Amino acid sequence: MRIGKVPLTGSHIKIAQEILKSQKEILTGTMLSIDPGSTSPGWALWMSGNLVTSGVIKTKSTHKIAERLATIHEFIEGLPQADFLAIEKIGMIRGGGKAQAHRYLFWSLGAITAATRTKKIAEIPQNMWFKFRGREYSKGDEADAILIGRTALEVAKSQSYSSS
Repeated sequence: MRIGKVPLTGSHIKIAQEILKSQKEILTGTMLSIDPGSTSPGWALWMSGNLVTSGVIKTKSTHKIAERLATIHEFIEGLPQADFLAIEKIGMIRGGGKAQAHRYLFWSLGAITAATRTKKIAEIPQNMWFKFRGREYSKGDEADAILIGRTALEVAKSQSYSSS
C-alpha cells in the first residue's frame, strides 16, 4: 500500500485500514491529534481536513502527576468535541529508570482519551507518522502532533470519499 510517495507495509497497512474506517470524520468533521506526554503534550485541531490551531499543553513538571493529568484533561475538554482522535501509539518498556515516566505517559493517554469523549481513535506509531514528515519538519511536541494528524489525513484522502 502506498499513500502518496510513502510506502506502508505490515502493521502500518492495518493501521491505515483502521483510519479509513473513520474517513468521513477525518475529512468532514473535527479531528484532534495528540503527541502525548505527562508534562507538555502537543496537540493539533483539524476541521474538515484543515489544521485550525495547535500548541502544547503546559504543565509544571514540579507538580504531582495528578495535578498535571487534571490540567491536561481540562485543556482537552475545553477544545471542540472531536469526532476522531489520532494519537501516537506508545510501545511497552520493561523496568529501568524510565519505567515511572513511561507509566505516567500511559496515564496521560488515559486522561486525553477520556477528555475527548470520542469512540473513533487511531493509535499511530512514530515509525509510521515519521514517514510523512517534510523538509519543514522540526522536532517538537506541537510539530509531532501536527504530523500525527497529517498522517491520518493523508491516509483518509488516499481513497475517494463520497459524502452521499
